[in-house]
Amino acid sequence: MPKSMPATYLCILSFILVACGASAPEATATNEPTRTLPATFTPIVITATLAETNTPGPTNTPQPAQSIEAVIDAVALNLRSGPGTVHAIVGALVEDDTVTAEGRAPGNEWVKVRTSEDQIGWLSLDFIRRSGEVEDLALLDISESFVVQGVVVDNSGAPVDNISIALIQDGADGPLRTDTTSGEDGSFFAYLPPESFGNWAVQIVGAGCDSRIMNADCQMVDYFSVNNTELITLPPPDELVFLYSAATVKITGTVVNLAGEPVDGIRVIAVREDLAFTFGETNELGEFSLAASEGDWDVLARDFATGRDSELVNVIISGAQAPEPVIIVAP
Repeated sequence: MPKSMPATYLCILSFILVACGASAPEATATNEPTRTLPATFTPIVITATLAETNTPGPTNTPQPAQSIEAVIDAVALNLRSGPGTVHAIVGALVEDDTVTAEGRAPGNEWVKVRTSEDQIGWLSLDFIRRSGEVEDLALLDISESFVVQGVVVDNSGAPVDNISIALIQDGADGPLRTDTTSGEDGSFFAYLPPESFGNWAVQIVGAGCDSRIMNADCQMVDYFSVNNTELITLPPPDELVFLYSAATVKITGTVVNLAGEPVDGIRVIAVREDLAFTFGETNELGEFSLAASEGDWDVLARDFATGRDSELVNVIISGAQAPEPVIIVAP
């Protein structure tokens, strides 16, 4: 009897959505777009120079934060009450409307703006063209919202950038969702309205092709995700940590059809007993190579067009010894 995928595995696999190479969807005023190309976060670096002992230093006069003129770069875009797509819609803008950005939320993905009609709200940086650097804007206190923050690192503690993370909660009218992306320092920030409550899933849902853990072909060949999902209850914890581990061995094999012919470009996924996961795609010869390490792994091929999975193939890795290549029959 074929081994079936446990329900917990299916929950994780349903969110393995890689954003590599995809273009940003069109924004609409009624359906907030989900970012597919992670934004780049540039941390602020503050340096100081010590004055000579007998020479008084200059008096630093605080300068007012700059405002930045911006233009809407989407057919239509929602103006939100806070920095995130779960916050209420307070207005709508259309392509080429102009706004003035007056501040930013930590993470540098959302800016507080004033419209030409003097309306205040928040916009995602992904859908505006701006005249200056976002770092020139004042960093605002977002204490009126729940702040879910954390860091993405590898097993050496080095930050991992451009990892897409979603906060999701099932709602009566469908799931509530807001997204964020890890910056160059691995940090991420997501914001929920103050009226939010209950349990939320915080999940890795993609990786940008320019993330340092992706290769030139936009494949994650040397790392795997140790913890893909964290479940939180509001108010959120101080900090979440998502971990990628460097591979010590590879799970290799071939995906073929019922005639024994290689299948090109099909997704292959492996989930370890502790719910770590790794994935990749087959080449023109139907071959795949997945980053892994010691443990008990279940491997399958998934056809995302049909939503069908192959039968599971179990691979047990002991130490640093590479397992025998496996053959998977495509679904």
